[in-house]
Amino acid sequence: MYSSEERLELADEVLKLKERVHNLKSKKPKLEKTSEEIDQKTNIAKQKYEDKKNELLIRCSRERFVEDLVEMALL
Repeated sequence: MYSSEERLELADEVLKLKERVHNLKSKKPKLEKTSEEIDQKTNIAKQKYEDKKNELLIRCSRERFVEDLVEMALL
């Protein structure tokens, strides 16, 4: 069988492995995201994109309006 020293070494290795498994299991939930969280973040990103797009469209239409006024004033 194993000597007492070998048993202590094996027991130490087993404890280290158990600790490592515990640490990996505790990290697992942090790495996984639910589809609900992903959908929520996607919707937020889409809304920010739409807001920015609309802001740019409004700005461009204002600039075109000003350009049209200037052209009409020069005529």
